[in-house]
Amino acid sequence: MKRVYKKCMVLLVIVPLIIGTVGYTFAGAMISDALYSSFALYFTNPISDAYNIYIEIARWTAPLVTATTMLYVIKRCLEIYKLENKCI
Repeated sequence: MKRVYKKCMVLLVIVPLIIGTVGYTFAGAMISDALYSSFALYFTNPISDAYNIYIEIARWTAPLVTATTMLYVIKRCLEIYKLENKCI
């Protein structure tokens, strides 16, 4: 079950990047600029004024992926900390 979960998480992390790249490419950006602009969306820092439905979806989903990943890392750190303190 964990393998399926990990594969789904990787897919969900990549989806905003792909959708954003497609959106920026449709807006007229070069592929390298589109990739860079899509990657910047993960940190809520849009660097382009281009707008279409693909970019809008990526603008909302990329920060959600970032926040979810940060919360997951914090959860794992707390679990490890609790496990280490139980052994003492």
